[in-house]
Amino acid sequence: GSIVTGLSIGNLIPGQEVTLIYRATVNVTSGTLINTVTARANNAPQVSASATVVVTPLGTPALGITKEVRNVDTNGTFQESVQDARINTTVEYRIKIRNTGTLTAFNVVATDTMASGLTYVNGSFTASVPTSGGLTTGGLSIGNLVPNQEVTLTYRATVNVQSGTLVNTVTARADNASQVTDFATVVVTV
Repeated sequence: GSIVTGLSIGNLIPGQEVTLIYRATVNVTSGTLINTVTARANNAPQVSASATVVVTPLGTPALGITKEVRNVDTNGTFQESVQDARINTTVEYRIKIRNTGTLTAFNVVATDTMASGLTYVNGSFTASVPTSGGLTTGGLSIGNLVPNQEVTLTYRATVNVQSGTLVNTVTARADNASQVTDFATVVVTV
């Protein structure tokens, strides 16, 4: 027999004790594991005992995100907002997503909600890692991010309104990390 399917230890005389020792590998990252052993004999009632192991993660993943924008037409620098846009101005967005935690963030997805008043410039998207999906169309799959790994995404858009404040929001989430959000603003004046 085996410790899993049943092990015969033979007869025990009164006061005799048998010790069974075995090792097991923990294959979960967190949770409470309860191991129960049962003993029975033909001439004695069944008895059981349990041991508990609490598995605690060694850390957690956490995402950080920044979104900046620049005016391409004036060769501006990336910042939180562009204050000098006009109709037909081309702006460029830069998004940085970093795992600021101590464990790998699994299946990171970024989604950008482009403000109405902007038109995406086809072919302008770049990413510092291989991706799949669409940043502005349902979600961009970035994959896993190890601790301190950062991904940079950029794309361009053209202003298509005469005036207004265009707020563009991006979110990132992972299977095991909370969603984070940031935004950048383009102020359009006549």
